[in-house]
Amino acid sequence: MSPESQAKTRQDLRLRTRQFAIRIINLVSKLPKSGPSKVIASQILRSSTSVGANYAEAYRSRSKADYVNKHQMCLQELEETLYWLDLITDLQLIKPSLLGPLKQEADELIAIFVAILKTARSSA
Repeated sequence: MSPESQAKTRQDLRLRTRQFAIRIINLVSKLPKSGPSKVIASQILRSSTSVGANYAEAYRSRSKADYVNKHQMCLQELEETLYWLDLITDLQLIKPSLLGPLKQEADELIAIFVAILKTARSSA
């Protein structure tokens, strides 16, 4: 892959992780304002917004280990976000039709980060 192509792919994923966070932020505004929902809202906001932040930091890493660690953190935050989406589904806090596309996007992002980590680890 050419350097220009790599830069475009990196920029596309940066935008995609930011859009994912925005979609979660919009979802949270639809949650009931009850005590348990507030806790879930806080947790899912933290985990979903951390994905893009950690991804951005990965490309300013000082070492290969830090680069891998930041991508691993992205993966962990996506897994946590999926957990909260599943909990929202189980508690019937929001219509499942609104959650399906977000779960699909989280799954796709997880697959991307797994591939990034495999490549990074194999080139070490």
